[in-house]
Parts: sequence; C-alpha cells; structure tokens
Amino acid sequence: VRPCVEGLPYFPYLALADFERQLDTFASTCGFVGREAFVDWGEGGPAPDGVLLTFDDGLRDHRDFVLPVLQERGLFGVFYVPSGPAVTGRILDVHKVHLVVGRMGGCAVLTWLEANEPKLVSRATYEDATVYAGQKSSRSTKLVKHLFNWQLSSTERAAALDALLAH
Repeated sequence: VRPCVEGLPYFPYLALADFERQLDTFASTCGFVGREAFVDWGEGGPAPDGVLLTFDDGLRDHRDFVLPVLQERGLFGVFYVPSGPAVTGRILDVHKVHLVVGRMGGCAVLTWLEANEPKLVSRATYEDATVYAGQKSSRSTKLVKHLFNWQLSSTERAAALDALLAH
C-alpha cells in the first residue's frame, strides 16, 4: 500500500487511495474487528464479527502509509514483522524476488537467468507455477516466483538473487 512506486515499473502494490476506498467499503458493509474483540477472541472468547485487518512482512509502507490511515480512522490492525532482517542485516529472499521482478519484470528475469544460470531455469515449468494461478501477475512472473520460492535450494536462491540484484 503506497501512493506510487518509482523505479519499479512491474512492482505490484495497492494504491493508497484504493486502500482507503476498500476501508470505506468494509466500514459500510462489514465493519471491523476491534483490538479488544481480537484480544478476547485470542483468550478463548467468541469469534469477532467484521474484517480483521492484517499486514504481512513488516514493510516500511505499512508504517509510513497504512498505520497513519488506520490511526486517523481509529482502526486496529495486526502487523506481522519478521525478525530475520533485524537479526541478520539482510532482507528476506522473498522480498528480493519482489524487488528483482518489480524492477525488471518476470520476462527479463527469466531471460537473464537463461543466459547466466541456465541449469536453474531448466527446473521450472509453467505447469508448476499454477500455485500462483489466482494472482494477476504475468505468466513469466509466476514462473519466476515458483522457481525461487519452490524449486531452488536456499544456497542457489541466495546466489541467484544476489547476482540479479547486482545486475
């Protein structure tokens, strides 16, 4: 969720204005789960009614754009912030995949991999990438995601992503 993405033409995101429209729709149709109802539910109370807002990955966009909107509206959300980057000083591989695809596009990533790491690309097939069928990403982006998230070992993934980011 952000106003715009400069320099990442293929990066999927939800425009801040669209996020606010979603909140308006949820407010008028379903309502939201409040903090107290969420905590009560976590302690064995009844399941709350309404939309529970959750945000994964601890992105800066959540702090800079989502949190102020939620605070302004008096809404509660659950933010999952992975500790790995703070402990290791490295961003998560899944975020590297997003950055590489966001900058280059799935087709260009595959072209680069075919030229520089052909043995890695030979493992992935478009049939395997059906795990991402529900996403609006391009066919090549789905294949890249499947390759990095499912096919490669952690060592292969890290080396290929670091090379792509350096490129």
